[in-house]
Amino acid sequence: MTLPAVEEFHDFDSLTEDLRRHILSNLGNDLYPPDPFRYFSGLAYAIRDRLIRMSLHAAIITKSPWIWPKAVSRISAAAA
Repeated sequence: MTLPAVEEFHDFDSLTEDLRRHILSNLGNDLYPPDPFRYFSGLAYAIRDRLIRMSLHAAIITKSPWIWPKAVSRISAAAA
């Protein structure tokens, strides 16, 4: 049982796309004019999505059903 390298989940080009998507769709804002809070919130959503994907992937590999519900609920509660 080997977990994938963290680098598999880090693609900075897709992070930029995720940031734009969250600012436009989840927050319902425009990208311009730049606003630090808007960009921080979009980045928080993008990172949350990546952490959920990593924890679900780890739960599938380790066949441990208790990992992902706790991780998803903690990450979602922190983002709210």
